[in-house]
Amino acid sequence: MQQRQQQIIAILSGSDGWVRGSEIAGKLGISLRTVQTDIRRINEACGTSAIESSTRLGYRLSDGTLPDTRAAQGNSARSTGRDFFEGQIIATMLFEKSWVSADELARRLFVSRSTINAHLLAVRRIVPRTGKAEFQAAVGKGIRIVASERDCRLMCMKLLNEDCEYDIFLGVGNFDCLRHDVAELDKVLADIFSDLPCPYTGPAFAMITNFIIVSIMRSCFGFTLPARARRCRDTHVRKIAAAVLDTFGYSFSAAEEYELLSLMNNMSVMDCSPRAQQDDPLQIAGGYGLVAEFLQSVEERCGIRILYDVELADAFEQHVDRMLERLNSGIAYRGRETTRLFGHYPLAVHLLRICLEPLLGGIRIPDAEAGYLVPYVSHALEKCQPGLRILLVTNENTGQALVARRMIQWCAEEVAGEVQMVPSYVFTCHSDDYLRDFNLIMTTEPFLALQFEQAILIGNTSDHGNRNTVRNHILRARKELDRRADAKMREDHPIESIDPDTLQTLSLACATGDSSAVLQALKTECSLNIAFLSLEAVGPCCLSIVARSDRSSIQHALCDPFTWNGKRMREVVLVRYSNDVDPVSFFRYAHRELNKQGYRF
Repeated sequence: MQQRQQQIIAILSGSDGWVRGSEIAGKLGISLRTVQTDIRRINEACGTSAIESSTRLGYRLSDGTLPDTRAAQGNSARSTGRDFFEGQIIATMLFEKSWVSADELARRLFVSRSTINAHLLAVRRIVPRTGKAEFQAAVGKGIRIVASERDCRLMCMKLLNEDCEYDIFLGVGNFDCLRHDVAELDKVLADIFSDLPCPYTGPAFAMITNFIIVSIMRSCFGFTLPARARRCRDTHVRKIAAAVLDTFGYSFSAAEEYELLSLMNNMSVMDCSPRAQQDDPLQIAGGYGLVAEFLQSVEERCGIRILYDVELADAFEQHVDRMLERLNSGIAYRGRETTRLFGHYPLAVHLLRICLEPLLGGIRIPDAEAGYLVPYVSHALEKCQPGLRILLVTNENTGQALVARRMIQWCAEEVAGEVQMVPSYVFTCHSDDYLRDFNLIMTTEPFLALQFEQAILIGNTSDHGNRNTVRNHILRARKELDRRADAKMREDHPIESIDPDTLQTLSLACATGDSSAVLQALKTECSLNIAFLSLEAVGPCCLSIVARSDRSSIQHALCDPFTWNGKRMREVVLVRYSNDVDPVSFFRYAHRELNKQGYRF
């Protein structure tokens, strides 16, 4: 089955229902007629109507099941090899030690002599592309390839990627399990390479595997490399040699070890370290006096590391400087959305009150001015929420893989996503760990999307349609992550009612308009272990009390009307947070849950 047909199956398997043919064509960059032809061929290869079609709705998998792609692949294997018939001719000639006639090649490859002659011109062009290999032809003798054993092995390695049918000329009795050997070697090498900080890319890994299989194959046929006296001391080469000996019973020669080392040194590697949208906050803010002090105070008092980039830190400090000048000159801003901002971002307001105001000499920032500072803090807090962990599994070369990762990073920026990239053999080797540790898995490989239900197939280009697809999947995964986090929070921290005695004490203390009196009342009369308390009006008649404590809780109650800072209050929300929860996630949950139940917070 062609890769494009596998991509069509992967797209249909990742959809919940019908998919229009035009949508499939747009994702794959092909015409609608090509989509229709490929779907017809898929159904023919599978022997059943694996894909249903509807003129009005489009296409979908029958009964939500995947067609047997392995059987379809087996049915089309011979035609795949024939697509590169020149490779069949070259591979046959590489295993000849002398001249071979066109008649003999035709007999071995089960074709006519005219077919061989028709492809020899292309063979003559292809052979010199590897090292110093030459294609020679002589009347009365036939044809042959003259090349060093190293170049012969490199050519065989390339041809193995083209699915050439080695069983045609090697003989079923000797190498009827060549593909099985490749699969076994893939598993062995994956265990060795997957632990590298920068493992080889998918194509490089395939080249190394093929080179080892070809080396074993040619050595068994009597084609050997020039002898070398000393063994290779490279750690990874020694590990590979030991694994090959254990798996296949074949011992590398010293020359083969050095050829393997040379090949590995020339192969591309992939940087699999996570790439997050976050930067270290203290390093960025190191040049900003007030911002650096504010960040340090937030971390010491509230246990939160706020993340500021350079642009945001500079704008925040300039805004605070201009605010102080306005307050000193008696100019006051009027807040248009102060109440709404306070209700949406209670943690940001809390940090401004207990961490920024002491740095400004203990002055209380007017509500309107605080409302203008809230976006600076809330934006930084968004970057503190648990990031979406995204894994990109790709066998593309390093350049294309980086383009795909940059595209995902760009789409994930709004949800503070962390993107990690691995080749498919590393993912397959540790699939259970990756499926458990990552929230979203994307791949450019159709066979992985078919093999793993959680893997989502994407393109490796950054065109508009592909970006929209990636962004939608990321946002969907972000919502699912938030839903699970809220369910866990709801189980651990349900909304409780404030005790009547505590409510009475709070009402009397709040009526004084002094937050220190409220703090003292809660600590002494209510025996609550709290610190760093702030009070804010978050609605027409709702007062929120936020404090750090030894345990996290969310409490709410209706009470007798009382006056706080000239405002009439009838509701009280008491939110306590501690080190046992992530404050950013906790306040986001508190805001959503209280508003869901009809409370203003």
